[in-house]
Amino acid sequence: MKLVQAVMLFLVISIIHYCTCLNLCLDDQRSLLQQFKNNLTFDHQHSIKVKIWNESIACCDWSGVTCDHDAHVIALDLSDEGIQGALGN
Repeated sequence: MKLVQAVMLFLVISIIHYCTCLNLCLDDQRSLLQQFKNNLTFDHQHSIKVKIWNESIACCDWSGVTCDHDAHVIALDLSDEGIQGALGN
């Protein structure tokens, strides 16, 4: 019986940890994404992702942003955003 309780406790803790990590956003990564957005040239009328990135939503919940379980940004999908120009200098 104690083994079952220990397994159940582990599962509950794992689920809570997983759920809380989903909505996190590391401050430095949110800031860098905002700077990246501000330097992009894109079609605001046709953007469905980048134009709605804002500080009131955790960056891991932004459309086009994928994070791992530790809230690190691991991928960006900016397809169909009408981005123009070069990235970087």
